[in-house]
Amino acid sequence: MNKMSFLPILCYNIKANTALEVFMKKENKALAKKAKAEAQKKAARKDRLKTILLIGIPALIVIAVFLTTVIDFKALFNGTLNTSKFFSKYLTEEGYIENVDINDYVTIGDYTNFTIAHADIAADEDEIQERIQKELDEEREMLKVKAITVAEGDTINIDFDGTVDGVPFEGGSSNDGGYELTLGSGKMIPGFEEAIVGHNVGETFMIDVTFPEDYSEELGGKAAVFEIKINGIYQAPELTDEFVQEHLNAYADTAEEYRAYVRETIEKENIIAYVKNDITESNTVNSYPAGYFEHLEKLTNFVLESEFDYYVQYYGDNGYDEVHDYYNMTEEEYAEYVSEKAKLDGDYYMIVEAIYRQLGLSLTATEVTNFWQSQGILDGYEALIDVYGVPYATRMAMAETVIDYLAENAVIAE
Repeated sequence: MNKMSFLPILCYNIKANTALEVFMKKENKALAKKAKAEAQKKAARKDRLKTILLIGIPALIVIAVFLTTVIDFKALFNGTLNTSKFFSKYLTEEGYIENVDINDYVTIGDYTNFTIAHADIAADEDEIQERIQKELDEEREMLKVKAITVAEGDTINIDFDGTVDGVPFEGGSSNDGGYELTLGSGKMIPGFEEAIVGHNVGETFMIDVTFPEDYSEELGGKAAVFEIKINGIYQAPELTDEFVQEHLNAYADTAEEYRAYVRETIEKENIIAYVKNDITESNTVNSYPAGYFEHLEKLTNFVLESEFDYYVQYYGDNGYDEVHDYYNMTEEEYAEYVSEKAKLDGDYYMIVEAIYRQLGLSLTATEVTNFWQSQGILDGYEALIDVYGVPYATRMAMAETVIDYLAENAVIAE
């Protein structure tokens, strides 16, 4: 909790329905749900890519992908560097390290019959219910029945006005529309939520609380009085066949089918997470081809410096004299970080290449293009290749291909 404010930081805004959504016909709601399903699938693909990018592609490339544009390194450096040759150095058009047998440098397991114990990827019942509840909460209503007494665990809407020594303080009052609070969440200062439990919807009352000593310089340790009004209590529908048919028919037709769908979705996500972890934890890079690691260090340093230069160009130096200052490191710490990141990236993609070759996988130029387009690089693919080169772009697609193949073909052992 941010100790310097009370309401703004603690407020967990629930996305309000727009007027269009409020008056949308049921059939249009169904279409919206289907569109949401497709958006979720696309988001899942991007989440998978994001993990790969965070492991293997430096920060600017991550930014480039998610802005569906390509940072123009050439413009940044006034055309003084052939970046495509730099990024793709040591790589073949297929994305392999050139002129080496990758198995001379890495030790990997046998992935031709990749097996995962079901217990290692089984969906947790609490997570299943949490996912379902999230969908139910999207259709919840706020009840204003005054006979309802609120209890711990209830999510309510309140108005409140706080004073210290009779004087209002910044952040001590709710905004128009009230403030949503789940009682027992611990989001408020000690005693605040507990004092609301047992009161009724529609009731206005006063509570006395004391700010923790370390809350802030202005409020720490001080007694406060809050006037509270409970505007209503949120109630979500139950998961029924009717609810699924009206709101979740893009996924299932019955409540039982939807629960099974959620379980399957979580387990697919867990399989992908297991594969990623196995790639990094179960294999070893023993050494590097001559000059390759030094190149990775130069590449890593180049991209980090480029991010710094890009920042300075658009936002000013803001007191950062050197690249290591920008990353809040000493020169020695920065040099060590560059080396560690180069090793992390280099090891990951060398292992990926070895698995890719062991499985006999391949990518055509069209498949590489389709891969990047599926991640949002639509009009920018040619620019991507111009900056990074086909070999580097292919190597990134190689990692996604390995993860997808292992996740889809893994034997799940009971």
